[in-house]
Amino acid sequence: MKEALMAYEAGEWNAMRRPQGEAEHPTFRNAPGEVLEVVYQKLAEQTYAHFCD
Repeated sequence: MKEALMAYEAGEWNAMRRPQGEAEHPTFRNAPGEVLEVVYQKLAEQTYAHFCD
């Protein structure tokens, strides 16, 4: 999530988006497997960085 927010803030959000198919208003896929593996590892280690107040 942090990486997505940082990309959005830097104006690089569209580079991260992967459409599921051709459509006027496409839906987007979840993160690819290799990204999810890193996320799961960070969650298991409790090292997943996030924004908070």
